[in-house]
Amino acid sequence: MPEYLLSANPQLILDQQYSDFDEQAQRLTGHDQSYIQLTPGAFSGRFLSCLLGPHVSIHIEHCNQSLEQQIGGYPGYFAIGVSIDGRKSFVFNGQEVSPNDVLINPPNADVHMISPVNGSVLMIAVQASYLSTFAEFFEPLQELFSRTGQGIRMVRSPQLARRIREDVIQAVQGSCRHDCSPEEAFWIGEAFLAGICSKLSLELSSNMQQSPILTRQSYERYVACREVIAQAWDGIHDLEGLVLQTGIKRRSLQEAFTTHVANGPLAYHRIIRLHLARRAFAEGIPSEQSIGDIAAQYGFWNWSQFTQQYRNHFGELPSQTRSASLDRTFKWG
Repeated sequence: MPEYLLSANPQLILDQQYSDFDEQAQRLTGHDQSYIQLTPGAFSGRFLSCLLGPHVSIHIEHCNQSLEQQIGGYPGYFAIGVSIDGRKSFVFNGQEVSPNDVLINPPNADVHMISPVNGSVLMIAVQASYLSTFAEFFEPLQELFSRTGQGIRMVRSPQLARRIREDVIQAVQGSCRHDCSPEEAFWIGEAFLAGICSKLSLELSSNMQQSPILTRQSYERYVACREVIAQAWDGIHDLEGLVLQTGIKRRSLQEAFTTHVANGPLAYHRIIRLHLARRAFAEGIPSEQSIGDIAAQYGFWNWSQFTQQYRNHFGELPSQTRSASLDRTFKWG
């Protein structure tokens, strides 16, 4: 991503920086998204969208913190995903995906993603019916893009991943010109998609390795325990309670969490409660409720300890979160 924000026709380019991960999660419309910040410190992110007509769009996201992202499948659209940074791996549905891999996400397929610190990823969203017209010209693609009811596929090809990144740069540069019209952007999208399809078809014809994203047992254990924490966080007080509610052995639970989110189960439980408190502050809880009262609702009874943990994790005080929320309410209300 360029160091400066792109400013051009807002119908074609949307480029914005964020200091709130929840606001950034809402940027990609049409998806049900939620972010959990896993690493401590103030959040800084950026989301760039390039709209190449009504059928094709490019989305590039950068986050300075490691995030756990739950992304609902988008009906009627395929997504082609590639990591931008050549050194950092992402985790999709429990499987590590390197910068040499290309993901094909069919319509309605949900994604659970762990992004690394300072990770950048791009996604090309293409209307499924529109993509099928291109696939008709490339026989190797017909089977790949007919998997509308199946899960994510991973294509392992360093050359293809690099070429997609290069094509994305050219498409964004072409459409960010101040004199670029929507009609020109549409033709850029046509050429861009034709190029992606031809490169992907050529790689598939060369017996390139492709495989489904398979779930490992440790990931299944993590997901099961994560759901318990999300739904019954207020009834969990120690690790033995988690073991009892999930039926998963203590050592297996610890291993599953450290493998997938680099935190133990109870540390993750505390992170979830911190996020719940933060969203309560950000959603404009009535002023008669003090910050201490809200903290207590989420199991933080020691005020000074809560403040320290909150500031360490989010890089700001609870009062700053609430003040920022009130400022936004006043500004937009």
